Amino acid sequence: MIDTCRTVKHATNTPTSARASQRTLTASPRWATSAAANSRPIANVVAARLERPDDAGYLDTVRGPLPRRPVSGTYDPDPSTKATTYDGSTQTASAVITHATLAKPRILVIGAGIIGTSIAWRLAARGASVNVIEADSPGGGTTDTSLAWVNASSKLDSSREYFDLAVRATAEHHALADALGAARCFFPTGNIEISRESGQADRDRLRSKVARLQRRGYRAELGEVRDLRQLDPGLKLPATAVGAYYADEGWVDGPAMARALLERARSSGAKVLLHTRARQLVLKDDVVTGVRLTSRGFIGADIVVIATGRWTQDLLSRLRVDVPMADVESRDSKAVGLLVTVLPTAGSPRTVVHSHKVNWAPRPSGYAVLASASADRAIARNRSAKMVKATAGTLLKRAADLSEGFAGASVERARIGLRALPIDGWPVCGWINSIGGLYVVVTHSGITLAPLLSQLVAEEIFDGVDVSVLRPFRPSRFDSAASKCADTD
Repeated sequence: MIDTCRTVKHATNTPTSARASQRTLTASPRWATSAAANSRPIANVVAARLERPDDAGYLDTVRGPLPRRPVSGTYDPDPSTKATTYDGSTQTASAVITHATLAKPRILVIGAGIIGTSIAWRLAARGASVNVIEADSPGGGTTDTSLAWVNASSKLDSSREYFDLAVRATAEHHALADALGAARCFFPTGNIEISRESGQADRDRLRSKVARLQRRGYRAELGEVRDLRQLDPGLKLPATAVGAYYADEGWVDGPAMARALLERARSSGAKVLLHTRARQLVLKDDVVTGVRLTSRGFIGADIVVIATGRWTQDLLSRLRVDVPMADVESRDSKAVGLLVTVLPTAGSPRTVVHSHKVNWAPRPSGYAVLASASADRAIARNRSAKMVKATAGTLLKRAADLSEGFAGASVERARIGLRALPIDGWPVCGWINSIGGLYVVVTHSGITLAPLLSQLVAEEIFDGVDVSVLRPFRPSRFDSAASKCADTD
């Protein structure tokens, strides 16, 4: 039987000095495997172990130098303001906000999706005074309407910087799985990509893609039909099909991960307010001093991190700061997606699968989710309930045509998701230059990038450093567009 359990092995005998060196931030992926590893058959790749340095310092609590961020005044909310805390109790907002000290900056994270909860956990674990506000429930927004596929292979045709960031982030998921222990949220099942059933051009495209990934040290293998059926026995493939297997990829239970990280942040001292919506950022002399809430409350902060996904621009527009996002209302929008939850009679599929007609990923308790680019385009043009139902049925039929595991399956739920997609497709991560103490993180690849981005963001915020691998993704790349808009007002 092919072992599809998580394939991570600690190199516990790595000297401390070597580990420190291996953790140095560079633009090259530190988890790249050798060409020899890439030449092994799929059956051996599945059972292989991903070597990595020991991450005993993963929950680093050593406090470094603090950033030079202005410390604002005291917090004086409306005492009648109430909010629901993460443990379910109800208290005044003032009861959960700490006062600023020079040694412990007040950091407010807006948004408790997978990005916001990851950042809050990293900062709280390092000793920062962290408060988190979330308009709904943890992981209840875009995080919960994603295929939740962890990968870097889809970034091959993007910039090298983006690809390398995704490679490192995929590896970081393995490390984070160890840190979370029993709260398993990442499942490294691998990912199978299948060529079109007919057409030599697509088979050649897939072969070329695998070769390019291998040259970059990425674990990618071409497989014959019998190999792919070992990985997912229900697959129904013609003898002419070509498939690729990406062993280090997998899927995440996004909402569960957001809850787990938020609970760990809270255990490290973070205060969490759910069902609490930020209305307006408050500035003094172009420096953030806090956030006004829709409930008339006010939360003071020395640093505000905006991690609100597709709603990022809602808070920034009043400040004449532009982080343009893809238009979710457009009939051609790439930010619109359909996610269909199904219950296969044979249980959840073993791996993530991508094909021309349908993609799927496993889910807990025997469920699976289906999606496809063509379904997304159809829903972007017509979002009616009738269209959603018809498209969900089409996806299930396509899945049943490709795998016996979906025969007799039923559609449990179909949801339209609106992606957090910056207009140029790249992540946005960094300080807003025109406003002191304001940091923004938004990316379509939040599921994949969250564990790594949160680590790097925490270093920039807490240590006051400039992480070089994040430079291509700064929000300042949109500054010229924002200036032009302001000049025409």
